Amino acid sequence: MARFILPIVFLLALCIPCSAKWPKTKPRTVAHHHTIIESVTSGSITVQTTGEKDAATQTYKILPTTEITFNGQTVTADQLQAGQRVDVTPDGADDSVAGQITASDPPPADPTPAPKHPKKN
Repeated sequence: MARFILPIVFLLALCIPCSAKWPKTKPRTVAHHHTIIESVTSGSITVQTTGEKDAATQTYKILPTTEITFNGQTVTADQLQAGQRVDVTPDGADDSVAGQITASDPPPADPTPAPKHPKKN
């Protein structure tokens, strides 16, 4: 009889923590940092870096030697549009000159939380 009691007590001890309700944790909010095109002309590009608490704007000169790509394809500055994501690498000699501009589609809109449904009784 004692041989059967020990395994039963052991199994019960394993089941008790499994049935406990753990407190729910709130999902973490992830800060999204994007650099987007604010304005662009054939001679300059102004970009805005958005952050959690701050935003910075930077204008770069575009020279004929500036390499410009959009989604991997070589394009001209006139083909870029405000709102697109962008990564600007300054020219090695002058930080106000863009050496390379890599643009992509605009960032997706922030997802809106799903509406909460009332609990059913």
